[in-house]
Amino acid sequence: MNWLKTHGPIRVGYIEDYLPFCASDPETGELTGALRSFLDLAAHSVSKAEFNFTAIPYPTIKDALNALQNGETDCVFPINLSIYDGEMLNISVTTPFIDTEVYAAIRKSDHLTSFADSDLTVAVSEGNYSVNTFLNDYFPDMNILYCPNEADSFRAVSEGSADGTLFSNYRLTQTEKYRKQYKLTSMPTGKTMSFSFAIRHTDGELYHIMNKVSWLVSGASVDSAILSYSWPDEKFSLLEFLGENPLYVILSIFTVAFIIILFMIHRSNRMKRELEERIRLQEALDTALSEAESANKAKSVFLSNMSHDIRTPMNAIMGFTDLAESHIDNKEQVRDYLDKISVSSHHLLSLINDVLDMSLIESGKMTLNETEVHLPELIHELRVIINSSASAKQIKLLIDMQNVMNEYIVIDKLRLNQVLLKGTSKNPFERKRTACTNCFVKSPHLASASFRSLSLHLAQSSH
Repeated sequence: MNWLKTHGPIRVGYIEDYLPFCASDPETGELTGALRSFLDLAAHSVSKAEFNFTAIPYPTIKDALNALQNGETDCVFPINLSIYDGEMLNISVTTPFIDTEVYAAIRKSDHLTSFADSDLTVAVSEGNYSVNTFLNDYFPDMNILYCPNEADSFRAVSEGSADGTLFSNYRLTQTEKYRKQYKLTSMPTGKTMSFSFAIRHTDGELYHIMNKVSWLVSGASVDSAILSYSWPDEKFSLLEFLGENPLYVILSIFTVAFIIILFMIHRSNRMKRELEERIRLQEALDTALSEAESANKAKSVFLSNMSHDIRTPMNAIMGFTDLAESHIDNKEQVRDYLDKISVSSHHLLSLINDVLDMSLIESGKMTLNETEVHLPELIHELRVIINSSASAKQIKLLIDMQNVMNEYIVIDKLRLNQVLLKGTSKNPFERKRTACTNCFVKSPHLASASFRSLSLHLAQSSH
């Protein structure tokens, strides 16, 4: 940034009446138009650097370029210049940052359908290098009639000295007064023209600075600024606008209608998605509620059943503990009671583990843990667990096996204990009457060689 330290603010020359690109405010004399918006954005476009600009107005682009060559300005805007013309004028052109369509003002009576006829004569303001470059690029065989200024170019078309004059599509409203005055109409040429900054060859560092700034400033911001200055605060009738731009109006109507249709479709789809989402959420809530109710019901059933299952081994432990305390001097008897307490404790621990497995409770399901069990030992443990509480209730408990050929079976020991305890611990008779509960484990004779079945028979009677 040595150039900035040496030269200070960057002096920008511009055309004083060329909206929407640039102009001098008639009241304040300050710069207005898209160039002002661009310079405001460019001043802070580079991090850790701030640019200062001084805008200097000139009547024509030719005057601004003369001031550039004389050192009165550092750069000029707007310019559309070929490399050859730039070399001839000893200036460089930055990367373009504005593109505009080019229109032609023609006589209504000529009924031209195309602006590509090489025999046409185009009126151009003297020193307007931008239009000269455009014609050399796209219509090199056309004739050129140079006029003192823009107004004289439109008058030359009206008087028949020229077939048309060129202007930017962004300046449709600014040139409308000339077209109305001289009864001219407009038509697109189908070509575009780009605008840049012009800088002296000797200011290479400034050239790089302005190129970088042009690249950093958002193109959308520049386009928005151009559009905002394209329509002056002047009143005109709708009929005048329709008469001047019928194709534009028709396209606008179709565009607006298309946007409205798209909006309605989008809104309908959004409402449909919202409805589907609400239905999905409601279904999810209903499912969650049903699952929660099922889980609570499963917990209640599980805990209700388990409370009865836990009571039986707990009663056995308490009973044998009392018996052990009453026979504390008889070691053999105490050891027998402790063994029975151990059996009941292991069964109680298995039941408690079931209670702690909340996933089983909530699902209402259980998993069978099948292991090889010695059936006589299982019957013995059952008798140990339930015998004390049965005796306390004056119930005589008889447990026996009949025709059991295989004493080792594969089964879930805890679940079988629960079934046997439920069956043998129930007493439908009055507690004051002596009752008898008979439990038989039988193996039917009708069994194949590969497996045998066992059946459990429970019978209760009173004496």
